[in-house]
Amino acid sequence: MSCLAATARPEQAGAAALEFALVLPIFVAMLYGLINLGLVYYTQLAVSRAAEDGARAVDFLSNSSDYTSVKNEVLNSLANSIVAPAASNGSYATRRSWLASNVLPQISVDSSLSCAGVAASGSLRVRVVYPYSTSAGTRLLPTITLPGVGSDIGVPSTLIGCAVVKQ
Repeated sequence: MSCLAATARPEQAGAAALEFALVLPIFVAMLYGLINLGLVYYTQLAVSRAAEDGARAVDFLSNSSDYTSVKNEVLNSLANSIVAPAASNGSYATRRSWLASNVLPQISVDSSLSCAGVAASGSLRVRVVYPYSTSAGTRLLPTITLPGVGSDIGVPSTLIGCAVVKQ
């Protein structure tokens, strides 16, 4: 007769709880890092897509240097994504309003350089700078500080999307 019931020896009592207590903070920190990386990547893709949508809206036939239609297209594209702070993320209108006041001044349309830094004649560059920091309130996850490591290792404070359209 053998009994398969596990009986803990007195010197091993609580070992599993101790191992769990040691591994849990590391696991949670890794999980937070993966989720944070995914959210930064999502926001970067939204900003890059907004720059591309703005570049598609460039009208070379009009001799205007105002580019309000391009900037509006960038704002519309960003407002369709959920990249605004939680307080301003309730509806499309509130997202667009927040983006108009915080991101619109960071949208530039010019012919100075292409996105790769090489001069390109007859082209326009649409550049979007999105503030992605705790102070701007645009972080989708709160900042955590790990002892001995610090906080937000490798998380940029601004995200930049750039697109070039050639005439």
